[in-house]
Amino acid sequence: MELNQKTATVAIIGAGSRGQTYADFIHRNPELGRVVAVAEPRDFQRQKLADLHNIPQENVYTDWKQLV
Repeated sequence: MELNQKTATVAIIGAGSRGQTYADFIHRNPELGRVVAVAEPRDFQRQKLADLHNIPQENVYTDWKQLV
């Protein structure tokens, strides 16, 4: 018997160690979800996560307040 699973859409707020860990898990398990936005003040971490998950620039933010 096959279970129907819904995939989650995820916004990562904070692309440091914990945010990268969650994003990497989703990247390795795409059937569970996809990362659609990121908010992170540090340029390198923000862009690294955005590039890995093909997040469009309109969903890439420097501050969580911009995201919400």
